[in-house]
Amino acid sequence: GPGSLPLLSQGKMAPYGASMAGVRRGETSPEALHSAAYHAWISAAMAIAGQRFDARIRLAQELARLGNGPELAQVLQPPLEDQPEGVARSDVKRLQQLAAVLNHRPSSDLRDEEEGSTPEDQFWRGMVQTLSSEKENSVSGSERGQAAKLIASGLPSITSYAQPLRHRLVPSAAEWVVRYGDETDRAVVRKMPENSDTALAHALLAAQDHDSGASKKLEILSGSSAPMIWPGAREAALR
Repeated sequence: GPGSLPLLSQGKMAPYGASMAGVRRGETSPEALHSAAYHAWISAAMAIAGQRFDARIRLAQELARLGNGPELAQVLQPPLEDQPEGVARSDVKRLQQLAAVLNHRPSSDLRDEEEGSTPEDQFWRGMVQTLSSEKENSVSGSERGQAAKLIASGLPSITSYAQPLRHRLVPSAAEWVVRYGDETDRAVVRKMPENSDTALAHALLAAQDHDSGASKKLEILSGSSAPMIWPGAREAALR
């Protein structure tokens, strides 16, 4: 499968080029996403030595678009062991942030990363900070608020990610902003359309606004099978 690279040493086919943005944007069908990952896997498996790093990174980018955290982390490891200096590349740093967030694994190295000032950079910086906040009881409310502000500033920028990745990111990101952000931060979520990815965040906003329909929304979401949805909904419903 796309997460297994048994032929990496037998490189004969030129790889697809890696995107320097780290995450390729654009909506496409699930079939097209899986096809792109498959072809990237073939290219990575058959890439010649001088092209192998970029081919593996391209494969990692396709797995990221699928929101596949475990295979993304697995695929990123070999090229960075073979070519450690590759970690300085902006696309590689983004993929490392993605793997950390998708797999809920805090990284102090990524948390300290201050490069990049675009809204998307700030979004990822904030998301990495949430990982530490989840693990450390000593994290202050102001630090959680800082993460919420970073996430809110970049939340609109990730709406052009492929749907599987968006589905993995938006629910928890929007929920964090509503729980720990100020009204300016929450206004970003209020402007987002209400759909399956933002349903919990909008229900939490309704509860904060003392909306009469909030409890019913939270009750319904508490029965969701989505692991990014039901825990937060159930906790809020019990308050």
